[in-house]
This record gives sequence, C-alpha cells and structure tokens, in this order.
Amino acid sequence: MLAKRFRGCKGQLTIDFLLAFLYINILIGILFIMHQNYAKNQNLILLRAQEKRIAYIVAEMITESAALNDGTAEIRFEVPSIRYMNKAVPMPCDIIIGQISGQDYVKVSVNVDGMQIDENVAIKRPTGISINNGTNRGKCGQMFVISYA
Repeated sequence: MLAKRFRGCKGQLTIDFLLAFLYINILIGILFIMHQNYAKNQNLILLRAQEKRIAYIVAEMITESAALNDGTAEIRFEVPSIRYMNKAVPMPCDIIIGQISGQDYVKVSVNVDGMQIDENVAIKRPTGISINNGTNRGKCGQMFVISYA
C-alpha cells in the first residue's frame, strides 16, 4: 500500500519539475532579451555621440576655414570613423554640408539595422570656400579638403 502512494506522487513530481523547468527557462529568456535591448540602446547612444562628435569636428574646421580667404592654402583633415557594437570594421556614414531654411548645417547620417540616424549641427559657413571640390559631401574615415574658391 505504501508503494502505491509513492507511485502516484512520482508522476506529480515529474509534472511539477517540468513546470518549474519551463518557468525558469522563460525567466532566463526574458532576462536575455532585456539584456540584448539594453546593450543595443547603449550602442545607439554611443553611435549618436560619435556622429555628433564628427559633425562638430567638421563644423569647426569649416568655421575656422575663414582664414583661407587669400586663396593660397587649403585645409586637409581626415574625418574619424564610426564603430558600432564592437565591430572591427567601421560603419559607412555620409557627411553632407547644406542648408535648411537659410541656415547652414553639417549632417552626419548612418544607417543602422535599417534605421536612418541623423545628427545635424548648425554652422556659420564662410563665403567663398569649396568643400571637397564643390561637392559639399564626404564619408567618415576619408579625407576632407576645404579650399578657397
């Protein structure tokens, strides 16, 4: 009679164990997803900071290029690259110098996981300068040339 009682409990223990195991796996999965989202959000924050740094570097070089008005010199500088999620290869990013409603700006654009991220910095652009032979655009990690046109 005692053996029958234990046999009945054994099946219930198996079901309880399976439910507990499933519950623990679900909790671990949720924690893993939360960690992945946190890491991705942190990397997006770092990416925006890198974009803003590049935009400010380009804006400062353009603003300081007012000294080129004698036409005898040019400023050459390499724009830093952007790294994302500890990847060894830098991300391609576009740099555009343009105008929005009469205000000059530097725009740095990166496409991350199908999402376009832009950072704009307003500048005071000196008159008569040429950026990259008049194209007013470039890429991160490449040489920029500012000369007096």
